[in-house]
Amino acid sequence: MKVNLEKLLENIPAGISVIRNPRDYDRAIRTHPFYKEMLTQIIDFGRAYSPKRKRVLEIGAGTGTLTERAVFGVGQFDKYIAIEPDEGAFRFLKEKMGDTPKLELVNDRIENLAGEKFDLIISSFVDHHIPYEKKKEYYRKIHSLLHPEKAYVSGEEFVQDFKNEKERTDALKKYHGWVIRKCLEENHLLMAMIEAQALKNGIEKFDEYKTSLKKYLERMRSAGFEITEKRKIGPDDSVLKNSGIYVVVGKSR
Repeated sequence: MKVNLEKLLENIPAGISVIRNPRDYDRAIRTHPFYKEMLTQIIDFGRAYSPKRKRVLEIGAGTGTLTERAVFGVGQFDKYIAIEPDEGAFRFLKEKMGDTPKLELVNDRIENLAGEKFDLIISSFVDHHIPYEKKKEYYRKIHSLLHPEKAYVSGEEFVQDFKNEKERTDALKKYHGWVIRKCLEENHLLMAMIEAQALKNGIEKFDEYKTSLKKYLERMRSAGFEITEKRKIGPDDSVLKNSGIYVVVGKSR
């Protein structure tokens, strides 16, 4: 399916969060290509790298799609803390999860967590919301919250590596353009519009700061992580080479 991205972007407002309507976002994100498969892989790696999972932290829980899968599908933890800074998303998350045993919901940023250590940290579609200039500091913070030899498992979208602003914009258009076309082909119109908003935000550097897998791994290693897994969930390299959805595991040292 052909999509005129330039025409589409003309009708997308600037400076608006992709989760401005948490209920719609929660329904739509489940139709994102390879999203469900990514969640499954995050949980599988979480089980493998932290069998006992005594204390689990989920960063940027959003509307709770990973939260509900992990809490009800994984079990075997003493405490599961889901932290989400956006007030609208947090209200929706709190309504959805209710009074779930061993689950603590926190409306805050991880920068404000102190004095706690975790056996497993997980996230889904979160890292690309961290501004480029703050990413190294962000990974160092995550590393500081883990016990030694414990894992951070993240599901993330990556674009092709870029060296300048033009290459960055082209990489964003290539990746998001594929997602938008795929959603339209499968009649997931709401997800297509949310993805178009993410593209607009990414180009304008508002709440969307996607990077390449190469740069991501470099920053993780510089923060003290040993990369033990990097698995591409999709699409196949014949469709999008060096970009797409991945699950990465970094062990603290």
